[in-house]
Amino acid sequence: MSFHEGIPYRNPVYRMASSTCTVTVGTTQFETLVRDTLSANPLPFAQVLKRLEISKLVLQFGKGSKPSTEFVRALEECGIEVHACRFVPDMSQVISASDVVISHAGAGSILEALRAPRCKLLVVVVNRALMDDHQTEIAFALHEQGLLLAVDCADLIPRLSEARLDGSPRKLFPDPNTEAFVRMMSEDLGIE
Repeated sequence: MSFHEGIPYRNPVYRMASSTCTVTVGTTQFETLVRDTLSANPLPFAQVLKRLEISKLVLQFGKGSKPSTEFVRALEECGIEVHACRFVPDMSQVISASDVVISHAGAGSILEALRAPRCKLLVVVVNRALMDDHQTEIAFALHEQGLLLAVDCADLIPRLSEARLDGSPRKLFPDPNTEAFVRMMSEDLGIE
């Protein structure tokens, strides 16, 4: 396993040729995902990744706990290379080089993964411990539109077990229409 405490760091996963799964929790901590779901169930998670033909896992765990030794060992014994780090200077590069992304439900991370053409499966795990549970609404609204799979931590491994990577392109989120924003601001401010 390669483990990197923080920034700056040269990430070997930027040049990923093998099938890669990236798990990202963003800048905070998401112990329910990293410690209680993944580290507590290493073999089922490793088996799901192998079934999806994933050979490399990038786990960005933020301010939370490092993945357990048992977790890393179980994945490596299944032939999955593990890269774990607190933060990545350019997460967009890692996400764009990933076939499967398992993300917290932060809007920035979701949009990044939705616009990544290589990503065949985007699974968004809702962190209900956050104040006001504000991520749930956006995650499940995008799930209803068929753009991603939104799950709670308890459902992650069972839902991943049902997932298929059939090679067909995933529905991509459209690029932003910046002209509409400029036009609206110009109209509101009376600028021509």
